[in-house]
Amino acid sequence: MTSNTSLSGQQPLYTSAAPDKGIALRYSVFPDRVELVLRIMNETIVIPAQQIREVYLVPGGIIGALTGTLRGRYPVMALIWGLALDAGVFLQPHVLLKSASGPIRYFRFRPQQPEKFVAACNRIRGN
Repeated sequence: MTSNTSLSGQQPLYTSAAPDKGIALRYSVFPDRVELVLRIMNETIVIPAQQIREVYLVPGGIIGALTGTLRGRYPVMALIWGLALDAGVFLQPHVLLKSASGPIRYFRFRPQQPEKFVAACNRIRGN
């Protein structure tokens, strides 16, 4: 795990480098938000804690991801965005985060320790 501090001076509860493939650089959980730092143009997607609708582990494997999509569990855009964030997202266990608002509401990505990322998110959500 790498350490980073936000502009507000907060230390993350959890932070992880993203895999080399994909547009994400780092995933961090702060006491009031989740940040997905992207490689392109130094952009950061910020998801406030109160906007996190669900966050959970998804078993690895393309069959599970496609089956979940066909059952309506994950929208097709979550599959496409997941591939952009992390090209290997479907081959290993990964995180699915649903946001209550914003232009993109479903995020799939693979932090180094997905279960710890989910636990940190549940902590900031009050679960």
